[in-house]
Amino acid sequence: MSLNIRKMIQSIAEYVIYFILFYYVRMPVHEWIHLEVLRMFGGDGYIRATFWGAETVFTKMPSHPTCVAFAGGLGLGTIFLFLIWTDWIDGDWEEVSALLPNCLSEFSYGVFEGLFIPSIGFFGAKLTQAQYIKYGTTIGVAGWTFGLILGWHIWLSNAKWLGDEKNDRSN
Repeated sequence: MSLNIRKMIQSIAEYVIYFILFYYVRMPVHEWIHLEVLRMFGGDGYIRATFWGAETVFTKMPSHPTCVAFAGGLGLGTIFLFLIWTDWIDGDWEEVSALLPNCLSEFSYGVFEGLFIPSIGFFGAKLTQAQYIKYGTTIGVAGWTFGLILGWHIWLSNAKWLGDEKNDRSN
């Protein structure tokens, strides 16, 4: 087996592992951030599994519920962005590519959630729960899809196994 084929298999395996890890860790961490910010602002609640994933249920309203609404997506998006930055410095393009869809999805959905989640969002009275779920899912998927395409572009533009060593930043 040639060296380039080994590099390609290793790169694809690394990408798939990171992609699956970030995808499945995303939902519980997003809700956990909501729950922690809820408690920081004097509220209380719990995380409940739902048909579409999970949600943070308020049992005691916080002093600033809109901050709680923004916290999950923007908090996790910021964590992902920090990881992207550190991986970019190291030239770990597989991890950058696996993080980008989740990061952009969290940021796009987080802004939408903070603005429009019924009853606590900045414009919370503007949408019904059904509209919120429909539009929120669409916005999250759009951010995820854009991140996936951008991530693949970055990964393949820097892939050592494609024979271009000029972008190799690793030692």
